[in-house]
Order: sequence, then C-alpha cells, then structure tokens
Amino acid sequence: MQYRQSTKDDIKAINSLDKAVLPENYDRKTYEVHMELYPTLNWVAVSDTQITGYVLTQVEDKVEAHITSIAVDPNHRRKGIGKRLLINSLVAAKKMYLLSCSLHVRVSNEAAIKMYESLNFNKIRVKEKYYEDGENAYLMRRQL
Repeated sequence: MQYRQSTKDDIKAINSLDKAVLPENYDRKTYEVHMELYPTLNWVAVSDTQITGYVLTQVEDKVEAHITSIAVDPNHRRKGIGKRLLINSLVAAKKMYLLSCSLHVRVSNEAAIKMYESLNFNKIRVKEKYYEDGENAYLMRRQL
C-alpha cells in the first residue's frame, strides 16, 4: 500500500469510492477546492494503481483541521488504511501549526469511533439529525 497526497487527477476515483461506501457524497467542486486550498492535508491510499481509500481535510477558522470525509474500500478495511490516512493528515495539519482537528461521525459507526478514539479524538457533543437521513453525529476533536 502506498500513501500520497491526492491530486485533482484522483477526483474521479475518489468520487466513485465515495458513492460506493458512503451515504453522503460531495460534488467535484468540493474535492477540487479542498485539493487546491489544502493540498498537504488530503491523502489517498493506492494499491496496484487503484485508490483504496482517501481522507479529505480542510481548515476551519484558520486554526483547526476538519476531516470532511474519509473512506476505505470495503475489500481493504481492517488493515489500518483509514488510520494511516488520518495520521498523515494530522501530521500535515501540525506542520501547518494548526491547533486541533475535528470531525463528525455517525453515532452508529462504532468501528470509526473506536479508531478515532485510538488517535485521541474525544466526543465533544451530539449533533442531532446531522446527516440527511436524520441520524445523529458525534462531533469529535483532538489537540495537535
């Protein structure tokens, strides 16, 4: 598995992965803006030229990284790919002198919550009906 910063050439593959594994998806412009404004924060995992995972990160309020989206192909899960992608983004955020990192996660996504907690993310609060389907989300945050 190789990890590298994502580029605009990766958007089609990222979008396909997004649609295959996540209920909420972003348009091409969202990916383009992230990669243009925050190139060091966005990463992909590549196996045999196929993108198997990605993390999409932005900066909020000039001091906080925010994980917009993270996904791993179901055939490649439970191999530490999501964790490595997140670590790469966190390291890049720290090099930018950002102070913290936040994310939202479905309250039902126990595997993701466990991974985030293993990286010292803490549940801050519940955001009611955060997702389009009405499910609540935890806002999680960690210091960098």
